[in-house]
Amino acid sequence: VIDFATMKDVVPMEDVKLEGRLETDLRWDALMSTIEQELYDQVDLEGMLLLEGMILDSPELPVPLALEKVRMLFNPRLVELSDFDLKLGSSDIHMTGELENFIPYIFNNQTVSGHLSLTSTLLNANDLLPEDEGSVDESVNDSIVPVPPDSLAQAFGFHIPENLAFAVDVDVQRIEYKDLVIENMDGSMQIIGGVAGLDHMQMDMVEGSIESTGWIDTRGEYAEVDFILEIRDVDIPSAYESIVSVKKLIPMAKFCRGKANIEMQYHSLMDNTLTPLYESIDAKGDAYTKGLQFQKLDEFIPLAELLRSEKFTEMAPDEVDVGFTVQAGRIIFNPFVMEVDDSKFKVYG
Repeated sequence: VIDFATMKDVVPMEDVKLEGRLETDLRWDALMSTIEQELYDQVDLEGMLLLEGMILDSPELPVPLALEKVRMLFNPRLVELSDFDLKLGSSDIHMTGELENFIPYIFNNQTVSGHLSLTSTLLNANDLLPEDEGSVDESVNDSIVPVPPDSLAQAFGFHIPENLAFAVDVDVQRIEYKDLVIENMDGSMQIIGGVAGLDHMQMDMVEGSIESTGWIDTRGEYAEVDFILEIRDVDIPSAYESIVSVKKLIPMAKFCRGKANIEMQYHSLMDNTLTPLYESIDAKGDAYTKGLQFQKLDEFIPLAELLRSEKFTEMAPDEVDVGFTVQAGRIIFNPFVMEVDDSKFKVYG
């Protein structure tokens, strides 16, 4: 049994708070020559490891870390993770599952594999984001906010270890990221070789729902993402207020009301704040609106003045179906027809 609180009497830990208790009951039966020859299947390991009440607080950590309980049961074939309860600031993470190839992983850095179940009531990404994100000045008029140059981007700070091969079932009740709230995230994830793949991951956000299938690769300087997105009945004003990319790429959304449905293939790089490098975005898809209305449109484009009719200050085309592509951070709309009262507009660009 190890009491971490007593370690400060042996090892100087200035400005570091460390508490907790580690208890082990392991039986190890193996010759050193067996390990040296990598004959891991001949290693006999059985027993239990229990970690309780561990608290680590340091100036180097953005938030305190509390491992409330970790319990691992060992046998020659696999390791059972029966309990894993972590508090990270206001976030909580709970995992159970099984790990295989654990001994080669410990002794020779080989790949450890397994199947895990991850649950959480709250993941608050805001606790972990850098304080200075190099954000664009929000005082600039929203209708002309420039796409921030990618030269300001910070390298992605987290890399998935390449010697992990996990299948993970995910059930997260709430995620907070900047002004965005995601609820009821549910689906499966494959983590292999530094890449996390998502398989029909579903979530509720901006009064609608999103299903995503694809991957995020953390091996490079910036994270690389590639997804197929099905976005259903999202509220356009909520999306504009909550999602930075919508505000930067579609400033006209500020003057829109209604719901949007989008099917899209998306690829880009992302920086340390999970913000896309806009010049790297390569996407295409189709968008369909319901109940679309434009309000105070003259603040964005003086259409009423140009056409000499006040009816174009506020318009309600309702349903609009448009294909689009995104290249180098700019959206290109395929030509489409928009009907307003007895007028028809052909729009593209």
